Amino acid sequence: MASAPTFTREMLSTHETIARYRGLETGRESMLRVYPQRKDRQWAVFDIEEYLGFERPGEYGDERQSTFKIVADDPTNLSSALHLAQLTEGARVRLSWTHWYVTRSEAGADGRPTSASYPERAVTRLEPA
Repeated sequence: MASAPTFTREMLSTHETIARYRGLETGRESMLRVYPQRKDRQWAVFDIEEYLGFERPGEYGDERQSTFKIVADDPTNLSSALHLAQLTEGARVRLSWTHWYVTRSEAGADGRPTSASYPERAVTRLEPA
């Protein structure tokens, strides 16, 4: 019987910025050579104007960025999606996110441990500046 997964997160960097909302752009996920083929998603794009705070304790954390993109309809960033619906192109916003390195561990059906690791960039703040 498989166990419930456990997650560990290592913070690689934090970013607190003032940004300008550029609008939505269509992604290129359909061009990936994967099966089944993925549909293109809508990405909200922000141009970073100024950094208010930055921390990079992890060796592989993101550097300071000039642009930042998030999937507009990502259910993990639901609060951000609600704020995105209220933004108009050119709006100045306070945008913050954390870059995590996530490891998911669990025991498989045969009892052997399995794990997967991946980056995650979670929006922690999105509000008018």
